Amino acid sequence: MATQSNIDEMTQNNFDISFAPVNNMVGQIQESEEPLLVNAKQYNRILKRRAAREKLAAKAPKKKNTYIHESRHKHAKSRKRAATGRFLKKEEINALENKEIEETQEKTQ
Repeated sequence: MATQSNIDEMTQNNFDISFAPVNNMVGQIQESEEPLLVNAKQYNRILKRRAAREKLAAKAPKKKNTYIHESRHKHAKSRKRAATGRFLKKEEINALENKEIEETQEKTQ
């Protein structure tokens, strides 16, 4: 059976009580007034990781392309689209061009 002195000794050796911010969601840190039990052997590494995370967050984030291949992106931008956003088929493109030609001819007459 564990005596009070044994329990106190185990607590001192294995756990460190600290008031640490609790990370609920990424980017949102709330101060907690409840003490957290942290393994003393891991405490230094936890602090080191927090410092590294803060350092990484301080850097400006890189702008990431929403597309992988530049040439495919350029080609897709140049293609005609319907009102819904889908690409038009060749027949639909030809029909639109014929309609535009007819309208310009009617205006010139």
